[in-house]
Amino acid sequence: RRALLLSEKNNGRDHPFTAKSAGQLGEILLLKGDPEQALVLFRQALEANERSFGKKNPSVAALLGQIAAVFIDQGKYEMALPLLEQAHSIYTKVYGVAHIRTLNYAHGLGMLQAYRGQSEVALKLMIDAQSAFDLEIAGIFAVASEGQRLKFAREQSNAYFAVLSLIHQRFPQNERAVQSGLDLVLARKGVVFDAQARQNELLLKSSDADLAALMGELKKDRAWLAKMLQSKPDGMSYEAYQERLTGLREAIAAKEVEASSRSALVAQHIGLKRVSSVEIGQLLKPDEALVEFVRIEDYDWTKARWSGHHRYLAFVLRNVGPVRLVDLGDARK
Repeated sequence: RRALLLSEKNNGRDHPFTAKSAGQLGEILLLKGDPEQALVLFRQALEANERSFGKKNPSVAALLGQIAAVFIDQGKYEMALPLLEQAHSIYTKVYGVAHIRTLNYAHGLGMLQAYRGQSEVALKLMIDAQSAFDLEIAGIFAVASEGQRLKFAREQSNAYFAVLSLIHQRFPQNERAVQSGLDLVLARKGVVFDAQARQNELLLKSSDADLAALMGELKKDRAWLAKMLQSKPDGMSYEAYQERLTGLREAIAAKEVEASSRSALVAQHIGLKRVSSVEIGQLLKPDEALVEFVRIEDYDWTKARWSGHHRYLAFVLRNVGPVRLVDLGDARK
């Protein structure tokens, strides 16, 4: 509080330093159990940043998200919704629709819609966000260290398990929802465990010097994209940042197409990242089945919090007929 008062005195109430101090103090008060005073400070910081940077700045979006989170904790979902929608709109404009920060807010909107009882809307938002997440994760995992991959997977696991929990609780008999759940499981399983190993295998096995060079360039582009996704370089405008991200994604896609045309092994690798339950089902014989097991934590959608209880689910895929979702019960048993 003293830092805030000093900044107000020395820099003025609307200065960015003052806004930052107000936001930080709001976070502290929120942790101490004073959400109303925290809201006062978040709003002060929001108004200051709007005057300093305009209403389409990421710092404004972040504060809108913090205010919305307080309302969500208080069960005031209708008050939270327009704020979260505005924050998502800002991130979409600044970072692009596929950026991880934008996707985090898209997922948050889905969670909020689930709290409001809008399950169909919620599921679409959350599945779309997770599908886009996995495309970004694939590029990051292809160049990240084992520790970085595990850290990123842990950070994104709650969003992934929330989607599966929503399907399990509200859409267990919905064929399209269950199939989408299996597709998410297959995509995440392949990305998390196989992306880097497959790329290294391709580089080691390639006897084509030109192909090896191309794969090396592809790896560099993916590394740059992973780094750029973590933070915007200092001094770069948001417009230039988004253009750079778009350029890297397009370059990666073009190199993947070129590499695939040169090597069946590369083509197989690229295809594995996009495998679906429909494609796998077509390969199964009539007497065969694919069973994917997943352990999730139950989410309490009525109280908007994790329950602390875990369970096992099984997705059963056959050559014909819909994907089945089987609840195997409490993971402790």
